[in-house]
Amino acid sequence: MKSNKISYMKKWILNGMAICAMALFSLTSCQKEETVDLENFVEDAVYQLQDGCGLGKLGCFELVFPVTIQFADNTTQTFGSYEEMANGIKEWRKNNPTISGKPAFVFPIDVIKADGTTVTVDSKEGLNELRKECPPRHGKGPRGHIGRGLSCFELVFPVTLVLPDKTEVVANSKEELKAALKAWKESNPGKQSAHPNLKFPFSVTLKKDGSSVTVNSKEDLKALKDACRD
Repeated sequence: MKSNKISYMKKWILNGMAICAMALFSLTSCQKEETVDLENFVEDAVYQLQDGCGLGKLGCFELVFPVTIQFADNTTQTFGSYEEMANGIKEWRKNNPTISGKPAFVFPIDVIKADGTTVTVDSKEGLNELRKECPPRHGKGPRGHIGRGLSCFELVFPVTLVLPDKTEVVANSKEELKAALKAWKESNPGKQSAHPNLKFPFSVTLKKDGSSVTVNSKEDLKALKDACRD
């Protein structure tokens, strides 16, 4: 009788351990799925923001930070880099796991074209027109997107902005550059064909390896962007 009791207890213990193991496995699997879903959401969101504007390593233009994005719950947040943006989107998604919809840029945004021209985009319509200048890279999507969340380069400040009236403005930070572009735009409403330009030479830091490169001309800048896209 004692032997039967011990055998029963062993069975009970083993069954309990099996149930606990299954519960732990299920919990771990759920956590892994949640992590993958979160990372996929962030990756998709950043990719869509870039691809919609032809931005980043695979695009034709570079985004001028800081930028503001609006989330699906209509809240907004401003970021100083793609890395900050990705982290911000991740935190938002953690706090809002059931809300559908990806973030979008709050206009205006500024971009640097491959010839050093800076363009202010005021609307989705303007964005669509700009996007026509940058053919999409077929076969590249958020999964395995070699440039996801990254720019080709970062400007090394100070830089000089040459305005259409030939006056020059020195910007000592990305915030000052953004402010200078905004000030010119507000002072010159309706001048769609006139754009400020970065003055050559200027230096950039390549995102792929952190090296510093001096850009001496439009041709240098175009070659740099082409190299990023390859």
